[in-house]
Amino acid sequence: MSIDSNKSRDIDSEGVAARVNDKDILQRDVELLVQLNNAYGSNMLYNDALSNIIMDELYYQAAVKRGLQVTHDTAREYASQTKQELEYAENKEEMEIILKTIMESLEMTEEEYWEWTIKKYEKFLSITKLREAFIDRNGVFNAQEFESYGRGLFEKAEVVVQP
Repeated sequence: MSIDSNKSRDIDSEGVAARVNDKDILQRDVELLVQLNNAYGSNMLYNDALSNIIMDELYYQAAVKRGLQVTHDTAREYASQTKQELEYAENKEEMEIILKTIMESLEMTEEEYWEWTIKKYEKFLSITKLREAFIDRNGVFNAQEFESYGRGLFEKAEVVVQP
């Protein structure tokens, strides 16, 4: 999905990278996604990160409209389970180094990182519930149908991108 659309125009708000149906996408969030991916050794570009965030926001909004939104408490519980799994992971020391590197890269304390992560889990888990609607009777995820659904969301949405 290209973010270079004829819907693009200036956004007056400072620090806003895009607006998706009246929901602001902050430049900081896009930069954090780039940094996070780069911390894992991936070379993500800003526009790719912005495209991913825009599509995630569209999918999240669709999940909310369908009543599939995951609560903050559920996301917090998921984060707690993740932290616990990290505590008992065979590669615990390696994971701690990776997490420390990510937190340093994002310039966050551990508490700030986990609170940020919980917010991301809210969206991720809600989108996961939405994706489950695209699993057929045989348990196979229909990626083409989901992507087509996403293109439809994008075409109907008001997506404004900061030039």
